[in-house]
Amino acid sequence: MLFWRNKEARNFGIRLKSDQFKALTKPSDGKTIFVQQIDILKENKTEEIIIQRFREEAALLTNLLYIAGGGAIGALLRYFLSGAVHSFTNSMYPWGTLAVNLAGSFIAGFVWCFSEDIMLAPHVKTFIFIGILGAFTTFSTYMLETLNLFRDGETGLALYNLLLNNFLGIIVVFSGFFLSQALINLFKQG
Repeated sequence: MLFWRNKEARNFGIRLKSDQFKALTKPSDGKTIFVQQIDILKENKTEEIIIQRFREEAALLTNLLYIAGGGAIGALLRYFLSGAVHSFTNSMYPWGTLAVNLAGSFIAGFVWCFSEDIMLAPHVKTFIFIGILGAFTTFSTYMLETLNLFRDGETGLALYNLLLNNFLGIIVVFSGFFLSQALINLFKQG
């Protein structure tokens, strides 16, 4: 993946003989490939560059996996909550989207406060904020539904939708933040 092709090796000034290159691509075990790669590259004094590049690519892949995993969870939560609220209200107004936006805003405020006090690891923040909440909250859906309400001549509902999502959204994000802060203080005292 990193330098297993001659072209990529050339980009870093690494000269591999064809028999060394074949040896890199034959083993099916990724660890074996990496160890052989480093052994070959030690002769060329570039292992530090290779190791750094490997770490950067591994970190990127790890972040992408956290985002994808969180995104899958957030999308499913959004689907179920929005659907449940919609089936309960059975209304022209998109109550399910409002519920998801308000819940997402509250959770964002709540978890953000904890992340400032408890110092969540960067990958946990990535998982929660970009992955779960990124897929869970539905701002683009909210905007599209507002547009459609305007297009359908439902100007009152469209304005109501804008007002409720924005006004209640800011209230619940502050509520989540302050509730989280109060719980942190309560646990610190106890």
